[in-house]
Amino acid sequence: MDNFSFSNISFPSHQLPYLRSSHGQCIIAISTLVSFDHSKPVLLLLLAILFLVKFKGHARYGNPNRPPLPPGPIPWPIIGNLPEIWNNKPAFRPITMATVYASRGFLSTALVPWGDQWKKMRKVVASNVISPARLSRLLHKRTQEADNLVRFIYNQCINSTENDIFNASVINVRLVARQYSGNVIRKMMFNKRYFGKGKEDGGPGHEEEEHVDSLFTVLLHLYSFVLSDYVSWLRALDLEGHEKIVSEATKIINGYHDPIIDERVQQWRSQGKKKEAEDLLDALILAKDSNGKPALSIEEIKGQCMVRFLRILFN
Repeated sequence: MDNFSFSNISFPSHQLPYLRSSHGQCIIAISTLVSFDHSKPVLLLLLAILFLVKFKGHARYGNPNRPPLPPGPIPWPIIGNLPEIWNNKPAFRPITMATVYASRGFLSTALVPWGDQWKKMRKVVASNVISPARLSRLLHKRTQEADNLVRFIYNQCINSTENDIFNASVINVRLVARQYSGNVIRKMMFNKRYFGKGKEDGGPGHEEEEHVDSLFTVLLHLYSFVLSDYVSWLRALDLEGHEKIVSEATKIINGYHDPIIDERVQQWRSQGKKKEAEDLLDALILAKDSNGKPALSIEEIKGQCMVRFLRILFN
């Protein structure tokens, strides 16, 4: 019978041990490996394999109190389960590419992970924006927009041919509902109905339609599936094209919001032209911390304005 040896150690082949995992899933005949003439490298290899097998078994089953993992697909080499994630599109995560854009880097209340920033913004908003007293003072602005809504619908109706029901004007309810919501929050936030000239019949102009359409685009993509939300290094590739869409929409929205906010902050903090708060933007600018200093930065004010618009349109 042939003998095999490790350096000065020799034993018959029928006595060669087998490397077996504790669960019978990995069986390697040492006799197959030690038949080579390189005893020391083979010995190191055997020790490494033994360590890996035992470590894997301990990691998976070493803690008896840990509940077993749910069954799942076998991962692919290198890419893991990315194909399955792509195909099945699992439930959304609270932190997504679109929420970063919408909250200006998580500076608002909604869309922001729980933490110090969320606590700060919640306190400011609860005290200065959505308090019963503040909403009561803004009631007349909401009433003005309700009156304008009735006027717009009436003007659409009288445009039809008199006494000819078949040529009557068709009311675009979707447009009316969207623009009414946009008008209400614009009036409450910026004390204006239109960014541009609007229309004589009370309807929205091009600027208002573009603004509302962009807000709904952001809403549509807030929690849509994006693979880079799960694998961050894929974000530069923008595989779904969502980041381009969201970035363009937020650029349009900020193009309308930012000049108004910047000018208003200057009026309050530098020029001292305004003396009384007229809308929610003034309330955000006038909010003070415990030291009597402005509670919010300009970026935080802009982020909160964006979220207010999104929430009103969403609701």
